[in-house]
This record gives sequence, C-alpha cells and structure tokens, in this order.
Amino acid sequence: MGDGARPDHRGAVTGERAILRHSGEVESSVSDDTSGALLIRLFVGGPVLGALAGMAQTASSSTVWLLHGQPDFYFRGWQGVQVSFAMWAVGGAMAGAAFLLVLLMWEVTLKRAVRLALFVPVVVAVGFLIAFAVTWIEFQRGALITLFGLPMLSELLALAFAAACAPVLARPLSREAHSPI
Repeated sequence: MGDGARPDHRGAVTGERAILRHSGEVESSVSDDTSGALLIRLFVGGPVLGALAGMAQTASSSTVWLLHGQPDFYFRGWQGVQVSFAMWAVGGAMAGAAFLLVLLMWEVTLKRAVRLALFVPVVVAVGFLIAFAVTWIEFQRGALITLFGLPMLSELLALAFAAACAPVLARPLSREAHSPI
C-alpha cells in the first residue's frame, strides 16, 4: 500500500485490482474460484434435484394408490412401489444432471444465478402436487394419461414448471462470487 493505492470496501487494493483487471488475471482467478462451485451445482445439485423430484412423484403416486385402496392398477403391491422409488430416483438423477446443465448455461447467458436452496424445495413440492393431481385423474379414469404414447404427463408438467420457475427464483450473478447455493 506504499504506492498510494487505497483499499476498497472488500479489502483489496484498488490500484492493484485495476492492474489485475486490465491484465486479465482477475477474470481467470474468478473462473478458477467458481469452477468448483459450478461443478458441485452440476454433479451434486442436478442429480439431487432430479432424484428428489422422482421420489416425490413416486411418493405422490403411491399416496393416491393407498387412498384408492391399493388396487392392482398403478402398482402391484409394495414391491412395485419400492421398484418405482429406485427407478425414479436413478432416472431422476440422470435427468436432473441434464436439466441443471441447461440451467447453468441459462445462468451464464443471462448472468443470473438460480438459488438452488429455494429452487429445489419448490420444484420438488410442486412436482409432488402435479403428480398427485395427474395420478388422481388417472385413477378416476381407470387409465394412464399418455402423451405421444408415453405416460409422462406429470413429469413433463413438472419440468415445464421448473423451467418457468427458474427466472423467478434467480438473482443477478456477481463476478466476484458464484455461490453453489
């Protein structure tokens, strides 16, 4: 600090910071600092989001199944529920990683960060409610609702909600910090 530069509000020396910014070193150090957080969001946040959403949908479907007296329609006994939990947890984790990759590309493009600590519970809760409503209707009809031959209506509605919800739960992305939460 003997060169006359004064510290800024973050404790960094303003003159040194300007030189580093001009030389490009700040940009590389920012990307080095945030790459770990981005990897955590992608390889932990995405699969956790997907697995929780898949398990929430199975929990919702099994709740409707229980409320209808466990008929041999949606599940075939408790083993079917257990297999469905495992299958949707693994499938959801894979889909969640892909979804979060798209979400991270959206964040970088629009310079906004989605708050995962708020986003994950909202998406899981709404996914549960969507699956409950769709499964209830399926039980009332006595047949699965299909789109293009696939019984994936609740999953597609939950995905559409998550995509629509992301901009609402986003905050401006600062260059100095990109928190994994």
